[in-house]
Amino acid sequence: RKLISMSKLYQIARRSVMMRHLSYSARKVYTEPLIDGNYKVSPAREVPEHIVRPPYVGKPNQQFEDLNEKPIIQHDKDALEKLRISARLAADTLSEGMKAAKLGNTTEDIDKAVHDFIIADDAYPTPIDYLHFPKSVCTSVNEVLCHGIPDDRVLKNGDYVNIDVTCYKNGYHGDNSAMVCIGDVHPDIQRLIRVTRESLYKAIEIC
Repeated sequence: RKLISMSKLYQIARRSVMMRHLSYSARKVYTEPLIDGNYKVSPAREVPEHIVRPPYVGKPNQQFEDLNEKPIIQHDKDALEKLRISARLAADTLSEGMKAAKLGNTTEDIDKAVHDFIIADDAYPTPIDYLHFPKSVCTSVNEVLCHGIPDDRVLKNGDYVNIDVTCYKNGYHGDNSAMVCIGDVHPDIQRLIRVTRESLYKAIEIC
């Protein structure tokens, strides 16, 4: 067998990465890495006074709750119906947010669409002031893992964004999220999104 030196392996690997980069660029689906601090985050949007707030809003010393220390609650029919109402509102809101996730828009535009839809139903956008989060929705673009903060970065061809919507109504939170592809997203990313979605549905079938 022919032995290959570590330096040669490095050169091969580097060439492979460069070729993949060039392939992305040529197909206009490669997006530059996000740089923290490069984008402007506007203040939290106003919520009408008559809308009921979750208990954490306005508290200066918020901390993560250890759910393992809380007893499991069995909800009655009335509570389950309220949960369904919150969940339905969250799903409808997500649809509105996805409409705003398009080429040339910003995640700030998504935040506005989500915020306006939630408060129009006399509900509260859960993320605002939860652990001092400044916006009404979480938008995670490209390599951002989760709970990204909406800002003024323009969505570009090849971006993919997760929209995580949570709303508070009648004492209960509704929560859901979805991935949106912007323009011509690389097939590998599309496949990852598709397989993840299919896995979610298979898990739900077991419940």
